[in-house]
Amino acid sequence: MAILYNLYRNPPAGNQQEAVGLHARFVPSGKTTTAQLVSRAAKGSALGEGDLLAALYCLEQALLSELEAGQWFNLALWDPFRSA
Repeated sequence: MAILYNLYRNPPAGNQQEAVGLHARFVPSGKTTTAQLVSRAAKGSALGEGDLLAALYCLEQALLSELEAGQWFNLALWDPFRSA
């Protein structure tokens, strides 16, 4: 599935009179709720919806703690760029 973008002119910088260049903004194509995501994940897993919701809550709390501490994190479970 393709990701859609709208292109916008960059605002003028400093003393420039005209905008220079373009930048892209993501155009959402829909919305998925947490309940829908958990339901879909539960159908393809041995875990129930309650277990997945509990895990998501724990992850949310841990990630918020990391962000509050100024930490950077990578949520990818598989990172092809990770050094061995």
